[in-house]
Amino acid sequence: MVFSDLHTFDRELAQSLTAARDPVVVTSADRITQRQMPPRLEKWLAAVDDSGGKIETQSVDQAGRSRARWASSSRSSARSGRRANSPSSNNTQRPEISTQKSYRLDASGDRVMERVEWSRRQR
Repeated sequence: MVFSDLHTFDRELAQSLTAARDPVVVTSADRITQRQMPPRLEKWLAAVDDSGGKIETQSVDQAGRSRARWASSSRSSARSGRRANSPSSNNTQRPEISTQKSYRLDASGDRVMERVEWSRRQR
């Protein structure tokens, strides 16, 4: 699924996460750097963090192979941009979700988002 900064993205991602058995992969047609995460994606990451979900970040090389992986939390950056109508408040029975964010270094040295993979956590 391709990220768009529209309410339809929220609805489509929520539906995909509810129905999916396999990970839901979100990519973007636009260049999204780690420092310029769109507020809409920050809200989704905050919802994962608030529910106790694990958020991992990995760096990938030019060939798409994982180079480094680390666990992180979106709590500090995402909470500052979250509104009362965040995705976490719209669904009281949301599935337990974890995410893995993949970034690559571009020619200017910025870490650019390749994809965000959302998957159900093992209960």
